[in-house]
Amino acid sequence: MTQVSPGERCALRSIEVHEQLAGTAGHVDRGYLAVEDAGPWGRAGISESGLGETGASLESLAKAAGVKVLVMRATHREGRGHPVRRRVLAAVHGRRRRLVGFSVGEPAELLGLNLAAYAGDLCDIHPEAVEIDHPLLLVCTHAKRDQCCAIEGGPLARSLARAHPGQVFECSHLGGHRFAPTALSLPSGAVYGRLDLESATRALKLAADGMVEPRSLRGISALPPVAQAADVALRVRLGLRALDAVDVEEITVGEDHTAVRLRTADGETWVARVVPSASAPRPASCGRAAEPSTSHRVVALTPP
Repeated sequence: MTQVSPGERCALRSIEVHEQLAGTAGHVDRGYLAVEDAGPWGRAGISESGLGETGASLESLAKAAGVKVLVMRATHREGRGHPVRRRVLAAVHGRRRRLVGFSVGEPAELLGLNLAAYAGDLCDIHPEAVEIDHPLLLVCTHAKRDQCCAIEGGPLARSLARAHPGQVFECSHLGGHRFAPTALSLPSGAVYGRLDLESATRALKLAADGMVEPRSLRGISALPPVAQAADVALRVRLGLRALDAVDVEEITVGEDHTAVRLRTADGETWVARVVPSASAPRPASCGRAAEPSTSHRVVALTPP
């Protein structure tokens, strides 16, 4: 693969035009499923991985269940190989946060997973599923999807994994590669962007206490993007890090803005006025032409 020039790097151009992070995480209804695969990964991720047709079938089944599927792998090549059994992670985010792990032998076994467990007891997803009592961080290094993810994400994932063995993996496309390095914290579903070693380490350590790092937060993926923007704005305003410190109570779409009603754990109510805001053109991916973008901008944050 021919490496793009700095001027064609989407992550660098996004920074240059001051594109905002908040409100840019993809909305995932119930949670995540990550399956170990050494790679290489094609542009489409799990459907173009070593799982073959099983990957595409699993992705379709999971999407119907409101679950986002990723492929993951160890950060160092010597830790990858092609294991006899593949590790699998399943996480429910939102208020019912839970993370379990298990392994499968043949890829076809993945098609028998009980995806209804995402709406019930997640341990029922597989007979061998066991609780994982510490957070994990999945860093996007999906080079075939975008070069910035490999250039920025790869070194970060390796450095983090050395300092936090067993807690950091590489993963396929999380969306928004122009914010690379991007990462997903499980089980919270918090999606981060423009990380460096310091901010990523802080995010991982805070996750152990059920907290997030608001200033690197693209959004909590259980929320739709407009609510993500409001949630992050209130967290930054009040210095709130606990995942359960903010609850989105109501989203009201108006003609020229969206009102997001939020309540803090202390019982305070706030209303965020969110408007669509055009930003300067930037490429959505490395090597592509610059194009305009629209963000969810919080223009007012007040008590009702």
